[in-house]
Amino acid sequence: MEELYQKYKDRVNFLWAYSREAHPEERPFSTGFETKDLGWDHRYFEPTTMEERAKRARWMKTDLEPDLEIPIIIDYINSPLGEDNAIWNVYRGGGFYSGFVIDCDATVINQENWAWFAPGGQWWGLPLEQVESIESFLDSYLADPPPCYNPDSTPSDSLVQDAPEIVSGASEGLPTILIVDDDGGSSYEGYFKIPLGNLKKHFQVWDVQESGSPPSDILENYEAVVWLTGDTSQDSLTSTDQANLATYLDGGGNMLLSGQNLGHDIGDTPFYHDYLHAILIKDDTAISRLFGVDILSGIEITISGIDGAGNQEAPSQIGLLDSAVGVFRYDTLGPSAWGGLRWEGGYKVVYLAFGFEGIGDWGAGAFRFKILKEVFAWFEGLTSDTTTTILQSTTTVTGATTTTSIECPLREIYGEDSEKTGLLRYIRDKVLNKSPAGQEIIRLYYQWSPVIVKAMEGNKKFKEEVKEMIDGVLPLIEISVE
Repeated sequence: MEELYQKYKDRVNFLWAYSREAHPEERPFSTGFETKDLGWDHRYFEPTTMEERAKRARWMKTDLEPDLEIPIIIDYINSPLGEDNAIWNVYRGGGFYSGFVIDCDATVINQENWAWFAPGGQWWGLPLEQVESIESFLDSYLADPPPCYNPDSTPSDSLVQDAPEIVSGASEGLPTILIVDDDGGSSYEGYFKIPLGNLKKHFQVWDVQESGSPPSDILENYEAVVWLTGDTSQDSLTSTDQANLATYLDGGGNMLLSGQNLGHDIGDTPFYHDYLHAILIKDDTAISRLFGVDILSGIEITISGIDGAGNQEAPSQIGLLDSAVGVFRYDTLGPSAWGGLRWEGGYKVVYLAFGFEGIGDWGAGAFRFKILKEVFAWFEGLTSDTTTTILQSTTTVTGATTTTSIECPLREIYGEDSEKTGLLRYIRDKVLNKSPAGQEIIRLYYQWSPVIVKAMEGNKKFKEEVKEMIDGVLPLIEISVE
């Protein structure tokens, strides 16, 4: 970070924020305080006064890191503002080991993990690729800064004073986002509130346990709804919830929905197929690693670990319907093992078939921040140039709408809107998806679809043979439906 400071210090204010101890241990203040050879397990107790914290920071600056030129600010203890460790509580974004780029209007515009856990169990500093990522971000930002940018300004107390307001969603303006807390009292909504606050989004929270299902005339007042179902496995979305959400989405709303048990609970409902545009492939993948694609390209997450809720017992695999686009896929299950999707038509929806609260990597707050930043940029039509470039290489264009979908042999053979494609999808949704054996057939189909499509593209005879095989069983299927 010192290298970044030296490169950009004339244009960007850098600050080290000294807040809570990562691993406090009660022992005399001076024990081990004079030595630089601390070792990985060296710990200090938590200071109880500003004087103690200031002394600790001064020692680090003068003795431990004498070449460090970055200014250090000290988080409050016994704050006159009424909140201790305000920087930690707000700007950590729900996770530690993070660095933030804060715009001149106090909006967090970038967040990076500031440390990583290397193989073999040692902590290391910022990886080179993340340093390069930050450099690229700063270069792009400084090339076209906002009107409020002033390179001669200095940090002020507003960094701390404004922070609690940002996190509560109580900053200026009416709330535009409704967080529907439907986790049965587990308090997982905090994993959304902190990064949304850091993004300076104005939100309110609706507690389903206290107030029941939010009616459609409430939902329609918000530009976006964030709905989390936590660990709930029954009535995760009741019929009333589904009806109210359908009305809201039909009116052109935006929704981010997260829950590991949604497919298990409502996977056979019209709402799941027609509004989430998903089909349940596997109820529990037993996999915790996911890779972001499309608008979430470059984001890799683990839905286990100390910095998450630790509750992901049944993350689901889903298939994509109606030109839905995958945004997260599971590791080791193949290119079509989707764990999240987005769909755009008369409304926009992002559905995560796992719990957002479960993201638990070291520095997971940075991942939660980036996910919500990209999702809301897509809701608002502000996707980055990088995302557009990625999409252009993988999309098909229908009319004026650009969409991306899983490779499908049926679509390649019969076309997207043909009666035969519709019939086979009906059998998939209404027959195969009703039994474990049928779900396994669906899973295998989506697993091998990309290989089959690629083979048909390079071999016309093979494509004709596949078509003949399907044509041979279609009469039997038509009879069974009738």
